[in-house]
Amino acid sequence: LSALPFSPSNSRLFKLYSPLFPNLPAVVSGRRVRWGVEARTEEVHAGVDWPAVFLRAGSSHASASSNSTVRIWDSRTGKAISPPFKHNSAVYSIAVSPDGKLIACGEDKGALSIWDIETGARRLNLVDAHGDVTRSVAFSPNGSRIVTGSYDKTVKVWDTISGELCLGPLTGPTG
Repeated sequence: LSALPFSPSNSRLFKLYSPLFPNLPAVVSGRRVRWGVEARTEEVHAGVDWPAVFLRAGSSHASASSNSTVRIWDSRTGKAISPPFKHNSAVYSIAVSPDGKLIACGEDKGALSIWDIETGARRLNLVDAHGDVTRSVAFSPNGSRIVTGSYDKTVKVWDTISGELCLGPLTGPTG
């Protein structure tokens, strides 16, 4: 599911992308027409923004970009509240740990990175996690594992701290 149905109908984001997804579910009641002054973002990524996710408290969110960075933003003011987390390639997927302390990022070249949100330190850097784009990442409910999915048609489960492969690669049907 995309965040697009929740975007204000007069926003650039909605006008640009909604024609590409004619069968996307729609918000029929309570949808904003405009972002409003308090939600405008003055700072932006230099590349195209792709995935975004709210952090635990909901007052901030993270977004990833084609310029190989992830940033944390204040959701009310739109101001960046972290320096960019720099990756080696474009970031296609992001997830926040259940305790809100870590952010996992899947990259264009198959890498998986896990960052400490407060310090900005990279905790884990698995350069060869997959043989193609790491298209999806998700933490386990207790945060001890992370599952990744890739265009290489595999799913893998990793230990969040050590980076050890716990399960996989799992492959789906080939025909």
